[in-house]
Amino acid sequence: MKKKDSMFKRLTLMLLVVAIIGWGGASAYAKISKGGILRYGMLSDPVNWSPHNTLDCQSQVIMAQVWSGLLRYNNAEKIVGDLAESWSWEDPKTLVFKLRQNVKWHNGDKLTADQVVKSENLRLDPKVGIDAKTLGEIIEKWEVVDDYTIKLTLKRPDITILRWLTIAPGKDFVIHPSWDEKTCGRSPESTIGTGPFKFKSYEPGVGVELVKNPDYFIKGLPYLDGIKFSIIADNEARLTGLIADELDIVEFIDFQALTQVKGKDDIYVSPGGQGFYGCRLVFDLAKEPTKDINVRRAFNYAVNRDLIVDAVLNGEGEAIWGGFIPPGRFGYAKELEGYYSYDPEKAKQLLAEAGWKDTDGDGKLDKNGKPMELKFLAYGTIWGSQVGEIVQANLRDIGVTVELTVKPWPEFRAMRSKVLELPEGVPSEWDILGGTLWGLDLSDMPIYMMPGGFINFNRYKNPEAQKLLREAFATTDDGKREEMFRKIQKMMLDDVPDITPCWITRSEVLRSTVKNFHHLGQDGCYGTLLWESYIDKK
Repeated sequence: MKKKDSMFKRLTLMLLVVAIIGWGGASAYAKISKGGILRYGMLSDPVNWSPHNTLDCQSQVIMAQVWSGLLRYNNAEKIVGDLAESWSWEDPKTLVFKLRQNVKWHNGDKLTADQVVKSENLRLDPKVGIDAKTLGEIIEKWEVVDDYTIKLTLKRPDITILRWLTIAPGKDFVIHPSWDEKTCGRSPESTIGTGPFKFKSYEPGVGVELVKNPDYFIKGLPYLDGIKFSIIADNEARLTGLIADELDIVEFIDFQALTQVKGKDDIYVSPGGQGFYGCRLVFDLAKEPTKDINVRRAFNYAVNRDLIVDAVLNGEGEAIWGGFIPPGRFGYAKELEGYYSYDPEKAKQLLAEAGWKDTDGDGKLDKNGKPMELKFLAYGTIWGSQVGEIVQANLRDIGVTVELTVKPWPEFRAMRSKVLELPEGVPSEWDILGGTLWGLDLSDMPIYMMPGGFINFNRYKNPEAQKLLREAFATTDDGKREEMFRKIQKMMLDDVPDITPCWITRSEVLRSTVKNFHHLGQDGCYGTLLWESYIDKK
């Protein structure tokens, strides 16, 4: 009898738990407010409407709402299916994807495997895909198996391929067969995706409007009726619009300005884990004096990283004195902490060893009668220009003259892109180029350190590090791969192709009525997840 009583009690308890979970789920769902337009204050216009050939944050954020990828990261930062319902490895070099069978393009066409393969092949075309060279070294071919099955064959085992097939950070946007760069972004009829939102309109300098896709393949989503992206270049104007309840979310707010909103009940700063993305100062490796490794090492000792974190980031980050993967992330190298330090005297010593000395007592370094004068391109009015000012002052303190040029983001972006067009070995106009290190995951490193990488602005290459990186991608042994990642960071610290002064820990600022918003902790600006967001109308 006691056994029966015990079993009955356990069964009753189980049913009670199920009921509570069910009620909780229903209650949580009932709290979601459907409808409304999310008002998004954006720094600048999207650069283009070419999903396979875009680098800027603004284009990526918009495109991630209109187009879908084979895979995506969810709010828990796990890879899940997007257009792919499931996937499996046939062998270490072969992946098979089963596509969803209920996917419609925004014009009503039905998605097929043939369309997906054609889109993926376009991404491998150097004339179309910005990642073409990097992916071409990994991918052997795409094949159609049947109407809803595709096969991917790799040239070599590479565990990072799944990351490359996500919307963010992989930029894997599957485009319609009728896509045309000249007409996309002009009208809904020519801007066709399968994503949660449909293109409505774009007015350069004003904004982009998206509307809900009622036929989105994930039932019940999106919750919003649409998103209105307003182009507001002025940092203060974006923040003012947020405070005045004219905007729901704004991006790229100066860190010092956060004091205006912190502590407010109706506004919150989007949380970002340590190492959300990183500040990066790129040296021209083809130009004197930055082609000299001792000069680059000296500058690493001359830059006061702690001052950047305190004065520019307002504490919203952490200085990097060693490897660029933050603590807690896969590949973090504790043994590299303190590899560099703020030591102006050591910087002067290294420069003297390289032949740069103050020969006439004017406080400025020279060599063979020529003063050390650098040109540094940074962007503003956000934190990038402020980092530039500190670097300029730090180098001035050790006798180096730096001409700092600060351009608005669109102009800076265009000027920086021209550097990639230069032939190998040809120096650019700039000794130092401002930038950011997205993701802080060595899975992204081919774009920084492989020849042809689309943000390898200094055209850095280290064959040994590149070989080790490929080996790391090919192994399924996490311990071996993490050891390789640590070695690669050591090689890059030795080569000093750049300065990575700090990690940054925040992103967007939102009104408290915006719920269920998430930004991928491993991705600087592309990983803005809006399709599950909603506006609390209460």
